[in-house]
Amino acid sequence: LVSLKWQQVGGTAEQKVPFEVICLAEAIRDGGFDAAYLVLGGDFNDFYGSLGPRLLEPNGFRRAGALVHTYPAILPVRPLDALYVRGDLVCTHSFSSRLDLTREASDHLPLVAELRVLAPRAP
Repeated sequence: LVSLKWQQVGGTAEQKVPFEVICLAEAIRDGGFDAAYLVLGGDFNDFYGSLGPRLLEPNGFRRAGALVHTYPAILPVRPLDALYVRGDLVCTHSFSSRLDLTREASDHLPLVAELRVLAPRAP
């Protein structure tokens, strides 16, 4: 499990996120993770839905679940958050939580997904 948060300074979210995704894709490509099950999720600030097809899919990732409106939490109209998987994983169910607590905890609704491993690997 790897949790990352970039703190690139300067620029808009639309400028920063592609840079962050490119860096992550290069780290995964060059880091020897070819056989790993990988799940990327979070706030991609992907206003136009182009980051996945442009930067992640060429690196073997695919969207887990449908586009779901997650922002702003109070009245979601944009699908800024996403989940992507790589490897023998399939998303069997996904949704954004709409509990009152989630609207208070963040300005984005959380994505919830159930993933299944298709072909378990021997240790």
